[in-house]
Formats: sequence, C-alpha cells, structure tokens
Amino acid sequence: FRRNCIVAKSICLSLLALLTLTLCSVSTCNAAPAADQLLSNTTKAFVSIPDLDELQTRFEKTQIYELLNDPVVKPFAEDLKRQLQARFDQTQARLGISFEGLEALSAGEAASAVLAPEDEAQPHALAIIVDVTGSLEDAQKLVDRIGEKLVADGAEKSETQIAGHDIVMYTITDEHNPEDSYKVYYRIHDEHIVSTDHALVMEDILIRFENPGDDNVASIPAYQAAMDRCQQAAGDVAPQI
Repeated sequence: FRRNCIVAKSICLSLLALLTLTLCSVSTCNAAPAADQLLSNTTKAFVSIPDLDELQTRFEKTQIYELLNDPVVKPFAEDLKRQLQARFDQTQARLGISFEGLEALSAGEAASAVLAPEDEAQPHALAIIVDVTGSLEDAQKLVDRIGEKLVADGAEKSETQIAGHDIVMYTITDEHNPEDSYKVYYRIHDEHIVSTDHALVMEDILIRFENPGDDNVASIPAYQAAMDRCQQAAGDVAPQI
C-alpha cells in the first residue's frame, strides 16, 4: 500500500513539473497567503497544486490509478514515471530540488513559477513555494540535504540578508563555462519552503507574506478568468491543479 501511495504522489509531482517546464491554495487553516498572492504579476507561467496530500488521496480513487497499478500496465507506468522524472530533473539542475525529496514530503500547496523580473542581467527567474505546515522538521531536513548535494556538486554556500531575513545562498558555476555562474536562494519562511534563482524575486516573495498587495498573480485578469472557468467546470469539487 505504501508503495502505491508513493507511486501516486510521484506521478502527481511529475505532472506538476512537466506542466511547469512545458509552459517555460494554501491549506485553509494557514494564515499565510496562497502562492498566487505571493508571486508578482510579472509571472509568465504558474502551476499550483493546492494540497499535494489531498491530490494523492483523490488520485488513488480514480480509474487511472487503478489502471496504473494493474500488473499488466505496471511496466508502462514505471516507464512513464521515469520519463517524467527526467523532466523534473531539469528543475533539479537549476534549484537542486530532487524528485524523491518532494514526493516524500507531506505538504500542502506546492507551486512553481517562471517570472520575468525587471533585471536586464537576468530577465527570467524560477521560483518554487511549498507549504510545509506541520512538517517543519522534515522540511528542514530536505533543505539541508539539498544544500549538501549542491555543495558536493561544487556550489559555494554562504549566507546573506534579503528583506531583513537570513537567507542561505548557493553560488553555482557552470562546469562547461566557469565564468557563467548563478545563485540559488533558500529559506523556510512562515512554514513555507521558498526557493528561487533571483534575489529580487526572493525579496518580493518575502515581502508579500506580510502584504500580498494588488499586483500579484491573483490580480491578473486573465488568471482570474481562467480560474473562474475552472471553478465553473468543477462545480462543487475544488480544483486540484
């Protein structure tokens, strides 16, 4: 049974990652804003699963889940998982977040976004926000493992201050072009893992935890229209992606 649960969450996370790469709400008891309020309206691609555990539970009740666990289809399902995991590994290469790490983490909302900050030197950024309410110990272990792996791969670890908060920063150098380097930022903030490869994006997200403002993803008319259509189609069922 546990293996089936892991397979279900693996596929769900893989689809989230695949959608994010193709295109480039928080738990109700948590007072923190949802991810669409934490990301600015410079966001160009946004994918969110409001509750990973709930998605897994619902997915296990579907015919697709039963089909994927049929012994006849199992080899195909495992191959699909490997292919989607390979896509997710492209995100891992940038931020260091591993497929296995997230699928084993009990989490609420998980969101990924591609943004276009006003920065000529780095006009695009990737950000990931994961609600880890109630799982802070596991979340810290995950972030620590990510950091250890980045350092083992040659990244230089340091600490910095952004928006008045302590941030762990990793400077990553391209092994094929040593002069080309970039930075990855990590912080567990208000029971959320926040990671991005752009300092301005990290600053903006942290500020929005206190004041989401009216210039975020949730305020974009096209996004509002899309969410309205999804809700109308779903009826009384809360959309899971």
